[in-house]
Amino acid sequence: MKLSKKHDEFVKKCLTDIGMARDFLQTYLPTIIKDKCNFSTLNIESGSYIEDDLKAHASDIVYKVGLLDNPDSYAYVYCLIEHQSSPDDLMAYRILRYQIAIMQRHMEKHPKDKLPLVVPIVFYNGTATPYPHSTQLADLFMDEELFNQIGLGNFNLVDLTVIEDSEISQHKKLAFVEILLKHIRDKNITTLIKVFQLAELYQINPALVQSAIYYILSGKESEDVTKLIEELKRNIPKYGETFMNYAEELIQKGMQEGRQEGRQEGEYKAQQEIAKNLLKSGVDRSIIAAATHLTLDQIKSLQ
Repeated sequence: MKLSKKHDEFVKKCLTDIGMARDFLQTYLPTIIKDKCNFSTLNIESGSYIEDDLKAHASDIVYKVGLLDNPDSYAYVYCLIEHQSSPDDLMAYRILRYQIAIMQRHMEKHPKDKLPLVVPIVFYNGTATPYPHSTQLADLFMDEELFNQIGLGNFNLVDLTVIEDSEISQHKKLAFVEILLKHIRDKNITTLIKVFQLAELYQINPALVQSAIYYILSGKESEDVTKLIEELKRNIPKYGETFMNYAEELIQKGMQEGRQEGRQEGEYKAQQEIAKNLLKSGVDRSIIAAATHLTLDQIKSLQ
């Protein structure tokens, strides 16, 4: 008899009994977590986080329990019930994905909350004994020592708003990007001139300069663009001409797109008028849709 067929049903029924669930958590939660839990608030969350291809080999339960030190805070305990004949050597990675999924679902329901703690427990009774794989995520990484120093979720911040331009200018080619990002909103165009001086100094790829010009054009008023072109022509003639050419190109493109949108809008209004007249004549909506290429919802909204 294959136990896996009844395993999920039996274990889940037991561990969703609140009394047994409380005993389970009080027995297996780490002490540092258990001592903070108010088990009188324990309840069971709905839904599963297991991937579809693994549901034949595992089931899961998510418990929610309040914390003693703050009545408004709580933690989730994720219980994964495994009954695979071959234990998963990437289990720690799978658990990480489940933890993030639980936090994501929580944030969708409570977008103003801080992230909840998710404490995983894997309940295993497979044939290999003892469990043959590591329970530590760090063991899955190519450089465990570096992972332990860096961790997950922490990040290095490059805050351009607080770095002086003089320091940024020491970053060689990278300064071209950083100065532009830092000063893109400035009304004073002098700092943007510096971007093109850096492009000249470090012989920045013309394609990148072109992208920078498009970026500047997307965020500046025409008056500012005119001033910038004039300053570039005086200081770096090559880029002044390039900037002007790209600006004119974008203006022409914008005019063409505007005309195209105008034609499309005109065609749509004409089709609406035809549809309205056909509706008044009692023509079936499906026939009107075929004749005008409007959707049934669009036609219905005309009535």
